[in-house]
Amino acid sequence: MFDGTETKEMEFSIAAVLDESKIGNNGDKIDMLLLPNDSMKKITSSNMTYQWVIRVDEKMEQQAEKEIKQILVANPRLAVTTLSGAIAQNENFLQGMILALAVIIGFISCFAIMNLLNTIFTGVIVRQKEFALMRSVGMTQKQLTTMVCCEGLLIVSIGLILSLIVGGFIGYLLCTLLKNGLMTYLNYQFPFSVTLFYCALVVICSLLVSEIALRHQKNMSLIELLRR
Repeated sequence: MFDGTETKEMEFSIAAVLDESKIGNNGDKIDMLLLPNDSMKKITSSNMTYQWVIRVDEKMEQQAEKEIKQILVANPRLAVTTLSGAIAQNENFLQGMILALAVIIGFISCFAIMNLLNTIFTGVIVRQKEFALMRSVGMTQKQLTTMVCCEGLLIVSIGLILSLIVGGFIGYLLCTLLKNGLMTYLNYQFPFSVTLFYCALVVICSLLVSEIALRHQKNMSLIELLRR
């Protein structure tokens, strides 16, 4: 054993073993064994103190930080971690994670909307002959538009309900798993405002696509549509 000045040979009896599941990926031990000061003095004559915890009033926090920094200037081997600094670091980490998740969710949402709109638009194009036959037997363009829009809203509603149920359950499960792990500060909260905005966007886009596709068919003659 090396205490900083000399090497000694000593025998120890193992009293406990660290839990390997609590050892981080970088080798940092989240779990640790603590010995009383008297036991440490018997092992080594060096000062084994490696950390001091200083508690100050919130009003005196800035002044305490200034005085501690002056101590660090004279002792460059020392380091300090403040509560405000740790809070700011965690906030920056959370903001970065939220931004990354928002980008991923944005890409997934855009892909889902494009896929849904493509399905609705393709359905309208494929049913051109059917719609032309309905118009030839007396259905007005307004009635046809209402029918197609209602069908699109039905498809969108079913998709949104399933997405909200499955997505909400997966989000709650993921948050629970993270909370039981390291991120004990996480609390699940359903994003009602984002959900309402997304639902409104999907509904509006589906109605616009249906209207645009039917207007394109409206400019064509019934005979031309029936021949296709």
